[in-house]
Amino acid sequence: MKVSCVIVSFNSEKWLHKAIASVVAQNFDLHEIIIADDGSTDSSRDIIEAWASANSRVRGILRESNLGTSANRDLAIRDCQGDFVSTLDGDDYYYPDKISSEAALVRAHGGQCVACSAFHWVDLEGRVLKIMDFEFLNALSRVDQLSGFALRAFPLPRDMLFSKKIYLESGGFDHKAALYEDWDFKLRLFRAGAIWKASNVPGLAWRRHPGGGSNTGPEDHLYWTLATLYKNRDWLEKELGRNLVKQAVVARFAPFLPA
Repeated sequence: MKVSCVIVSFNSEKWLHKAIASVVAQNFDLHEIIIADDGSTDSSRDIIEAWASANSRVRGILRESNLGTSANRDLAIRDCQGDFVSTLDGDDYYYPDKISSEAALVRAHGGQCVACSAFHWVDLEGRVLKIMDFEFLNALSRVDQLSGFALRAFPLPRDMLFSKKIYLESGGFDHKAALYEDWDFKLRLFRAGAIWKASNVPGLAWRRHPGGGSNTGPEDHLYWTLATLYKNRDWLEKELGRNLVKQAVVARFAPFLPA
């Protein structure tokens, strides 16, 4: 089982070393570690080049201009050599058992398995703010899983382990999406036949800080929410029925309506 880890980064010099070190320290023999820098103007490239010089498994992709998160991640995944892929943002980090626990799920459930782990929301200093566990997904039917994802009835898994084959079949990340590209991708993984399974260990720390998507204006959030649902509407209606898709639209409108 050849696993590539794709780290995407933009001006993450403060956290990038820890992100890379956490992947190198995995108790799983990774095939390669790709670090795709999206035209950073800080010292990120120096950090990447230093790691690539010191570790033969580390390979840097240094973009000449900023492509945006979706395009940078998609192109890096398409460029990887592994049969399976795990992803990470340059300001986050893995816990040591992340990939090994997810790889065990893939081995048990086959190549259509998309494996995820619990994640910790952490602050700028790495203090845990909240723990999000996804073991409940293992007890849900595929329809119930998809309904929950479409309605965003719970925080969604992130930085999963999946096969490159199912990634390509899903269409990958949409280069044009400025927000909710991860939600769109996860919905399309279902369409490609994904079987979602969750490990019982914490997999990663997700750092919350100013400048993230949560700080984008409400109009942008509403636009990209509806764009994601509209893009996937036809097949979601076939899988879940028109009423549930309407319910998803109403649920996503609700936070933007006056009290």
